Amino acid sequence: QNLTIVLTGTGWSIPTPIENMNWQIEDYNSSSNSQTFRGTIDEMYFETNNDLKLFIDSFNSSSPPEILVEAFVDIEECGLVLIESFNVRF
Repeated sequence: QNLTIVLTGTGWSIPTPIENMNWQIEDYNSSSNSQTFRGTIDEMYFETNNDLKLFIDSFNSSSPPEILVEAFVDIEECGLVLIESFNVRF
């Protein structure tokens, strides 16, 4: 089963991928001053919620970022369902 991660926020650059993960990068939204990154990885990377720090520890930023982290799973291929959502501030 795969886990889709969506990161939306300000003041940060492209996160370092885990293994061969590729990010889909949306255009910068000037009205919300944010940019969204989407990627899907195998669920085996996440044994606990704390494993999500693998994404956010590797950011480079010239200003303190504020990031919304959302995790989705596709349950029985019926569409993405949000299973976790939290804000991260540095």
